[in-house]
Amino acid sequence: MVIPFFAFGYQAWNRNIENKGAIGTDEFYHSGLFGGGLKIDAPLTPTLVASVTGEMMALVGSGIALNNFGVTHSMGVSAEERIALGLDQDVRGPYHITGTLFYEHFNYAGYRATPNTLFLYEPLSTTTQFGANIGFAYSF
Repeated sequence: MVIPFFAFGYQAWNRNIENKGAIGTDEFYHSGLFGGGLKIDAPLTPTLVASVTGEMMALVGSGIALNNFGVTHSMGVSAEERIALGLDQDVRGPYHITGTLFYEHFNYAGYRATPNTLFLYEPLSTTTQFGANIGFAYSF
């Protein structure tokens, strides 16, 4: 089965490094996400389904706040890519166990500005993640 999909969301995190008073040690990042992808499900047995998923998301409305300096600024649009391999085992009736391995990559677009006399520079920030999820599901 081939399943195209649209997706949207929001991500945010606070980076806090214990170096009081230094710029860049207490920052709040945030971004909206939207995009889509394609999931392919293939039955391996009557109760086990394998899947592969690929998605592309745009990070939009991104920004950063330098919490210990009261400064905020926006960043440019960038991309997020994700590839996942999964298994879904029908345990009994509507109960399932699922597992997924994934690779994810995204950038926060850099920023450079000179408002008034303050010079701000945020370099291109790249994040790469490898991960695994296991879950229990109920289908209805």
